Amino acid sequence: MKTVALAILLVLGGGLSIFAQDKPSDNPKSVITKKALQDRLAGLEKGRDQTLADLQAYDGAIQECKYWIGKFEAANKESGKDESAKPKAAPEKKSDAPKKEDKPRGK
Repeated sequence: MKTVALAILLVLGGGLSIFAQDKPSDNPKSVITKKALQDRLAGLEKGRDQTLADLQAYDGAIQECKYWIGKFEAANKESGKDESAKPKAAPEKKSDAPKKEDKPRGK
């Protein structure tokens, strides 16, 4: 989880280096100011917080799945059932429609 968060932060931080590489003479709006950096920092922190919340939600969902899998396995052990066995196929239904090889009875 730390690796994923670090990778995301590095990617987001890379945007700042691109932002800083613009020359002021190329575009007057690209001048780095304290306000621009504070805005960028606020956006990055908001994105980080959302990413961490998403990761925690994934961890919770994974934990819940493992819990229920454990419950199913415990119930199967108690009842002696083996859930890994393949279920039996449903019996084929016979159709009333004539087959191609059936010939209609003539007069």
